[in-house]
Amino acid sequence: MNFDEGAVFFSNQRYTADDEENVERGHVAQQRFATFLRSFRDDEGDTFVYRDQLLRNKDKVRVKLEHVRQFDDELGDLLVNRPAEYLALLESAASAVLLSLQATAEEGEDAGAAQHQEVQVFLYSDSPFGPKTLRELSSEHVSKLVTISGIVTAAGKPRAKATHVSLQCQNCKNTKIIACKPGLAGVNLPRRCELQQMEGAEPCPLDPFVVLPDSSKYVDQQTLKLQESPEDIPTGELPRNILLVVDRHLVQKIVPGTRVTTIGIFSIMQAKQGRGESVAIR
Repeated sequence: MNFDEGAVFFSNQRYTADDEENVERGHVAQQRFATFLRSFRDDEGDTFVYRDQLLRNKDKVRVKLEHVRQFDDELGDLLVNRPAEYLALLESAASAVLLSLQATAEEGEDAGAAQHQEVQVFLYSDSPFGPKTLRELSSEHVSKLVTISGIVTAAGKPRAKATHVSLQCQNCKNTKIIACKPGLAGVNLPRRCELQQMEGAEPCPLDPFVVLPDSSKYVDQQTLKLQESPEDIPTGELPRNILLVVDRHLVQKIVPGTRVTTIGIFSIMQAKQGRGESVAIR
């Protein structure tokens, strides 16, 4: 090796073999989730709980938090404390497991028939956790998984929510896809085109991107208004409300007047009037 060539050499001395077992690393957590979904059995040990669900339902699976903790307690804690990140990893693992199960089942018949399919994960728990009532929600619960009970008093109209936005530069016709945050959050369009222009070519102007609606990906989304249960309202107090955001298979499943117990991510959003509003995103 000639160090006089002017090249730059780099060695990451902070990486250790222990990182391969650290579930806080995204790819390790996704592998652990995939192992959980493939191998977890019921109490009798006769049935693969989630493998059978995936093969039966194809695009959705109900996962019990106690099962995740039983399989890997640290993984369960991360799912509760950092749900926005780890719920997405769990859904990616479920899609990968479904694809491998379908490929195995169709082997010999039509090996190329299996296709990648998005899977929605429904979390549930036999024992409530977090704040006991809506009034106990505080700043320490923001961005964490919570369980809240109440009565749905209003339901908005379903609408399309973009999950991936396809953009095109008006100058060089370069296209790119940007992932959108879940819930009511939007997407910030990049202000500059990153495509390397040919020498002597005119650079792309500022804010060159336009949205390509037909190439973007969408899911159904609906907002619900959840009011605290009458037994949780102190004497003389008015009932409090919180906004719920549901998507995909949960859209148009609940009507006003229904008592529900929800597991969702307690989040803060910026309202149009400039004031903060709390929302729980399923």
